Amino acid sequence: MSNAANSQTWQGEIIRAAIPPCRDPFINTFLLPLGPGEDGEERFWISSWNGKSGSMGVLVTESGKERVYRFSPPNYGFYSAAQEDQDTLWLCGDLSKVVRLTLSTGAIEEYDTGAPSALVFQGMAIDHKTGKLFAAAYPESRTAGFSFDYLNRRPVKVYPDTCKELYMCSSFPAGEGTHCVVIYNPGISVLHWDPLAEEMEAVSLMELAGDQQAPLSKSYGISRLIRNDEGQCYFPDRGWYNPITRSLTREGPRPEEEMTWFAVSGHLAWGASYDANHMKVGLWDMNQGQVAIICTIPDCTAGSVNLTADRKIVAVNLYGEFYRYDGLTGVLELFRSLPTDSIAEVDCLRRIDKDRLLGTPFITQRFWEINLQTGEGKDFGRAAPGVGEILQTWKLGEKIYMAAYTESELVEYDPGKRACFPENPRVVAKPPGGMRPVAAADRGSILFYASSHYYGKLGCTLTKYDTATGVALYNDDPLPGQTMRSLCPDNSTESLLAGTTMCADVNSCVPVSSLCYFARIDIDDLSVIETIAAPPGTKLATVHGPIGVGEYLCSVTGDFPENAGYWFILSVDNFSVPELDQMQPLPPHMQKLIPTDIPGLFVFHIHDQIELWDMRGRPSMQVLYKDPDVYHCHSEGASVYLVKSKEILILENCLVN
Repeated sequence: MSNAANSQTWQGEIIRAAIPPCRDPFINTFLLPLGPGEDGEERFWISSWNGKSGSMGVLVTESGKERVYRFSPPNYGFYSAAQEDQDTLWLCGDLSKVVRLTLSTGAIEEYDTGAPSALVFQGMAIDHKTGKLFAAAYPESRTAGFSFDYLNRRPVKVYPDTCKELYMCSSFPAGEGTHCVVIYNPGISVLHWDPLAEEMEAVSLMELAGDQQAPLSKSYGISRLIRNDEGQCYFPDRGWYNPITRSLTREGPRPEEEMTWFAVSGHLAWGASYDANHMKVGLWDMNQGQVAIICTIPDCTAGSVNLTADRKIVAVNLYGEFYRYDGLTGVLELFRSLPTDSIAEVDCLRRIDKDRLLGTPFITQRFWEINLQTGEGKDFGRAAPGVGEILQTWKLGEKIYMAAYTESELVEYDPGKRACFPENPRVVAKPPGGMRPVAAADRGSILFYASSHYYGKLGCTLTKYDTATGVALYNDDPLPGQTMRSLCPDNSTESLLAGTTMCADVNSCVPVSSLCYFARIDIDDLSVIETIAAPPGTKLATVHGPIGVGEYLCSVTGDFPENAGYWFILSVDNFSVPELDQMQPLPPHMQKLIPTDIPGLFVFHIHDQIELWDMRGRPSMQVLYKDPDVYHCHSEGASVYLVKSKEILILENCLVN
């Protein structure tokens, strides 16, 4: 790129607004029973995930009394927790370290495990006899695990290649001094860990069951497991697993309706089944096989519910709300909203009008608004069904449209009416097989978005929605084995330009192609018109946006010997991609390249600097802002929006002044 630059930062109007706090998300974590406290009340532990402010842990009793523990970054979340004793927990959110929490004082200690960094889900095992912890995760190569001596605070062993499955989801004592750790996707494996001998063996439950089902991309049914008096563990739809003989039998009690079974007492078992915005709790009579639905818990998942010794159902839902029900009748006995508001990481911004700004926080499935005149911000509650987050937004006409992970629903929000999901916002489209909305575009009254398939599956689903008529059109897997990660309409050819990756979402399965592509898509029926391969070594091909009529700024990033990525200008007239040595290198330390609504102007987030590049003719650059705390950029209209840990800066009309 050209060295022609203006290093003076933007001197025009900057609007500053504080990010409003909202409910912290208690997601992907167990409600861990800790036994009675000094007052005799049963205690439970759960924690949130917050990628900016840090995790929030809650110790809550069966009567709803709470103590909140706030962790500082980089302790953003702990999906796994294990109890050493009445006053000590071990927490793990990253495979490379564990955190020791003293409940009485709130003191924490951090220790390296020797394992590579990777996101750890539920199911860390603890062996009190040897004083060891075990957890496994997927560092994007092969699933790895660690054994850690918590008595002497030192790593014991790293298991570099545990099994072909990727995500840990539960664990249980197996007897004879060993433990079982359950890992899923694409199948189900049970890792048998011997903490004394420091040996591990994987048993494929799918092979034992002769399971011919499709790859298991979700942990529903196996994130919680119950055992009988003989130590056998029940896997829904598959039967009872004997960890001593490592065998599976279909004999024994079976329910008339399967659920995620989380507790057992006598001949009764309690299960949970999540559906859209609430969780059903079922009571299984294991003698008769009958299952009765006894209550529903709003915004709750199967991991965040448990049973007390006197058969009370207790739960902390996604939004930090505590519920207690009678475990036999399902009668609601207690409700409390816990003090768990926090400032969350911002995913998306969208300007409603001159005075109103909409934002969506990470993994909460909520949205907020800020009044830019008064500075007042407010949490507006749910934006979409399920558990996840809003990842794409549009403003078309007077409405705001948002696309949500984890089911890729599209919702319509009318800012002129009271926010009250599911009426406003309301679901208007739901692409089959879609999970994470990863690319978006619009043309007139029509919007387009691509959604990756579920974990463990390649490809994507493409959606077209006409906001004027309400008609939705879908094309599932338009380019087999490829996920469209960028979209841009070209009016001159009545087509969508797309850039793809050959990788599955979060690299959750092995690609079937070594190439990714640029493509032209028919704007009417979403069929593929033509494709052209990106250079070998490319992991992501991106169409960033228009420079002029029929010309688009594109880039390729991947495994290249000289640079991490290169840019070039794609012309729809010949639709060809130059060789790598004919492209220009992307700037080093580039975090993001953001298109603007003005053809030819692009915002580059490079290291701690926000730069405005004019790519029309000879590229030129102006520094807009410098701040290492800026972590997200958005461009809309004539303005650029910068997100910091606690505030948003709007460089008002900086693209035209």
